[in-house]
Amino acid sequence: MADCTLAVIGLPEIYIELKSPPNKPTEAQLAFAAAVERVGRKWYWADSVGRFHQCLVAAGVPLRPNAALQAEHLDRLLLAGKMKREGAAPKGYRKPRAPKPSAARLAAVHRGPYWRG
Repeated sequence: MADCTLAVIGLPEIYIELKSPPNKPTEAQLAFAAAVERVGRKWYWADSVGRFHQCLVAAGVPLRPNAALQAEHLDRLLLAGKMKREGAAPKGYRKPRAPKPSAARLAAVHRGPYWRG
């Protein structure tokens, strides 16, 4: 069975298998694809939002004019999130804070040339 099944009026059922980027469909999924296509339905697999958009276009699904742009935008957001997670500090890490000023430094600032009081 596919991860996403679409029923669009006037089109055969569309099945789309969703994969995370380096992965590809398994032999069982490819066998399911062959069976689906034998009965006149469409089967695709996608590993990104942009690829999902391409599958819909190939199947003849009517989409908004900016659908390709939106798909590319979402792919870039996902990539940015992945990059942020990979570059994130270890769990439990706290960024060091600036040292608090000493009492002598506070008094000097308080006496400074701009202080009136």
